[in-house]
Amino acid sequence: MMLDFKRAGVLLAALMLLSAVPGKLFPAAFAAEQTVDSYVFQYIPCFDMTPIRQTITLEDGTRHFSGTDGILNVPASGAVEPESTLGIQMDVSEIGTASKSFDVGEAHTWIIRSSVPDGAGDGRQYEIYGTIDHRLTYRQGSPVVSLYTRAGEVLLLRLGDHYSLWESQTNGAGVDSFSVSLTPAGMAYVAANLGRGDNTPEIHVCFQAAINENAAVGEGIANLARLDYTNSAGVACSAESAAARVYTGGIHIRKTDSSGTPLAGAAFQVARLATEAELADPSAEAVTLHIGEEERKVVFVSFYTEEDLGGGKVREVTTGEDGMAVIYGLAYGKYYLMESKAPEGYNLQTQPVTLVLNGVSHLTGGNDGEIGDNTIILVGTKFIIPETGGMGSTLFHVTGAAIVGAACLLLLSNRNRRM
Repeated sequence: MMLDFKRAGVLLAALMLLSAVPGKLFPAAFAAEQTVDSYVFQYIPCFDMTPIRQTITLEDGTRHFSGTDGILNVPASGAVEPESTLGIQMDVSEIGTASKSFDVGEAHTWIIRSSVPDGAGDGRQYEIYGTIDHRLTYRQGSPVVSLYTRAGEVLLLRLGDHYSLWESQTNGAGVDSFSVSLTPAGMAYVAANLGRGDNTPEIHVCFQAAINENAAVGEGIANLARLDYTNSAGVACSAESAAARVYTGGIHIRKTDSSGTPLAGAAFQVARLATEAELADPSAEAVTLHIGEEERKVVFVSFYTEEDLGGGKVREVTTGEDGMAVIYGLAYGKYYLMESKAPEGYNLQTQPVTLVLNGVSHLTGGNDGEIGDNTIILVGTKFIIPETGGMGSTLFHVTGAAIVGAACLLLLSNRNRRM
């Protein structure tokens, strides 16, 4: 069977619809059994294809292959080229998603999809190799390997029986690469269970990682994957995926008075809409937030207050003498900013402020301390006590005198009774 890439334009267009594929295809919990509805896979061809051996045609017309060392390799059964074009793709969270954002420390799933060449059952090598950026913390032992058949079925492959897992750890700094290699029994199992149908058979490797404190806010963190395949004739080819990326976001906030003078001591908390799972989980501590006339269930989130993501996560940030507060390490999206403490002499801001974190929200856009367009400016209002001599002041004094007088009468009454 030859993988058909002549309709790549149509397939790529259809790929845009894949973000709607239910998340149950790739559960974060990696259950022991997986089931999915029938699904026609949209295959993305590889961006780089490097034959490790070169074809040589002899005078008698037969074709053979020389290795990188120039030595002619003539298999006893006669040389044949790879039966189908290799391809591999890296996705994030779900099929067809090449980039996504997350909170720092939030576990998420990467998906490697690779093609299954004809004759794979007799192949000598089938190895999927993945890189792990140092700004990601890879969850050791997390890869789950599955065969997606022509019929749209998902068959889990067993570690040890169908494949082996190798993980590389450099200088104790965490895993920086791993590989999944099908065993001879695994290649035979794959070939025997491709089934019949309109789907393109693929091997999927799903693994988990989280953005760590080495990340830079708004900067893409890329991973790549490579497929190395050697067929029964000893012909080896390699295909490399395009990069998939993850991001984390941030935003700057400035508190001032009506004249633009910065205000220190304003404290803020950040909330986002609660998910359905959090609404059903009492430990999630979802609270009701009043936004105008609407009520929304939200949960407060932890974040960083240093640009280098140092110092650990906090639930509250306070403006300094420059009136500035920063929020880093959150996924892109909509949040609600709540003032939990007002600057001295100012009213507490009771209405939440909507924040939108994206790829540029962390940029101040200013030079030499200037405030840029992306900075959120919040203006405080002073707490005013009525002036002496005014109607408000008179009412305040009269009311106070009445209270004092009533207290005195009560004391005298109690004293007379005791006498």
